[in-house]
Amino acid sequence: MARAPKAELLDINSATADQLGTRCPASAGLFRKDHRGTSYKGKDDLVNKGHRPQKTYTAIKDKIIAKQKS
Repeated sequence: MARAPKAELLDINSATADQLGTRCPASAGLFRKDHRGTSYKGKDDLVNKGHRPQKTYTAIKDKIIAKQKS
């Protein structure tokens, strides 16, 4: 039985509001004016910085990643 291709993780540090809204509707607010320019060291920073409640993070954590600039 063939597996379905795994969806690519969405980088919360570089995704556009449209990308977030489409793939993770609960995360679209990350690009509100007061959150722009925020650099997340880890995806759990969404909760640690108070930008998302734990329940929302739990629902989206398998769809996102927080890549760091090299």
